[in-house]
Order: sequence, then structure tokens, then C-alpha cells
Amino acid sequence: MMCGELKIGSNIILEGKIYTLTDWQHHTQSRGAAFIRTKIKNIETGQVLEKRFSTTEYVEEAVNK
Repeated sequence: MMCGELKIGSNIILEGKIYTLTDWQHHTQSRGAAFIRTKIKNIETGQVLEKRFSTTEYVEEAVNK
């Protein structure tokens, strides 16, 4: 899934851990490319991280089976 498609509540896998997206902001710079500033929460530990993604970057979506 492309980072531009992320929504609040999405579950993603980063570095082998599952995170839930809790906040999402789209930013553009006058000369640079657009990026997404997110807050993600680790499902296991509850730790909240701020992570910045390029809008063209891909992340792995966690799927419930």
C-alpha cells in the first residue's frame, strides 16, 4: 500500500512489528516533494512513534486472517 493511501486506523508492518495509525497529516514543501507525517502506535507495547513517509513510499499492510 502506498503511504498516500494511509488512513487513521490502518494497521501497517514496520521492521517486523505491527502499528496502528493514530494521526495523519499531509504536508507539501515549496520546492520538495510532498510527505505524510504520522503518529503510529505499536500494538504490542503501546509505544507511540512519530514517523515521516514520502507519499510515493510503500508500506506493508497488516491483514487480519
